[in-house]
Amino acid sequence: MSRTVFILGAGASVKAGAPLMWNFLEVAKELERAGRVADSEAEFRLVFRGQSALQSVHSKFRLDHRNLESVFAAFEMSRIAGKLGNMDPKEVQALPDAMRRLIVRTLEETMLFPAGTTQSVGPPHFYGRFVDLIKDIHPQEPWLRSCVITTNYDLCVDCALHDRSVPIDYCLEGGHPPSGLKLIKLHGSLNWGYCEKCETISPLHPAAFLKDRPVQEKYARENRLIIGSRIGFGAQPCGHQPQKEPFIVPPTWNKTMHQSELRAVWSAAARELQDAEEIVVIGYSLPEADLFFKYLLAIGAVGDALIHKFWVFDPSEEVGPRFRKILGTAAEDRFDHRPITFMEAVGYLKERLARSPEIR
Repeated sequence: MSRTVFILGAGASVKAGAPLMWNFLEVAKELERAGRVADSEAEFRLVFRGQSALQSVHSKFRLDHRNLESVFAAFEMSRIAGKLGNMDPKEVQALPDAMRRLIVRTLEETMLFPAGTTQSVGPPHFYGRFVDLIKDIHPQEPWLRSCVITTNYDLCVDCALHDRSVPIDYCLEGGHPPSGLKLIKLHGSLNWGYCEKCETISPLHPAAFLKDRPVQEKYARENRLIIGSRIGFGAQPCGHQPQKEPFIVPPTWNKTMHQSELRAVWSAAARELQDAEEIVVIGYSLPEADLFFKYLLAIGAVGDALIHKFWVFDPSEEVGPRFRKILGTAAEDRFDHRPITFMEAVGYLKERLARSPEIR
């Protein structure tokens, strides 16, 4: 099991262009107005109509109708209840799927990947430094002594690992025998295809999709990865056609409906946390709505391993007290919040770990 567990949130992908939860829908609306998501215009506009319907709720009950997590959760509940204001019931049923499409296209249009060293598209340079850090911490067996747990859908870590020739283990049910660094994506990923008939998830590995850069972008310095929108074009390993959209689940309370598909992923996350000696959280703000992650962190951390350090890196001064509030006495003394960015955190950790060889 891993000694060092990295936990990445949305803040880790901001520099690559990804919006945060609080401005994600605003960015999506600007893309739609600019005509950059014409292939998904109907889904975007349906989401915005649903968002408008939620404003009437806000007048009676406090609900953040601008935050992606809150809106996605409300859409999930509306589909279960079968109503949302005066919207047509058929539209209400389509809202969660429309939101998934909006998430996929927004990330595809906003995130930029530079020309790589070993393939046509590479990772954002600070993600390459992040993987270098992982390799430096445990140089003998980096993918056995560290793991990455992420709440993000994007492909930054995936590309960086491939760029640095580190094999990936997504910890999926029925996947290949574990042989790489565990990249545990709690909410799914833009490169995960899903077969409804077999109820299985099959990832498209970076080696397969990084070589497919469009010809018109061949000499561009930065490129967009249009992977999620194409996930339904190829056959799954079982021979069936996958769903049109990649397998992503909402970052909200209602994850249990995906329990059968993601059981292996969540179980792997719990096992890694149980044996962690260093936990490094970067860009994850521990929002109040994410009860799932709080329980995963609490239950997963139950074990014999002693936590030497619990780092949290996030520019917001409010994040540190949120984590400190849920920590027990054994971890509280080892807790350290630094209000810095992902790029700064990687530099800080490299310097800090170099000065502390005993934690290796």
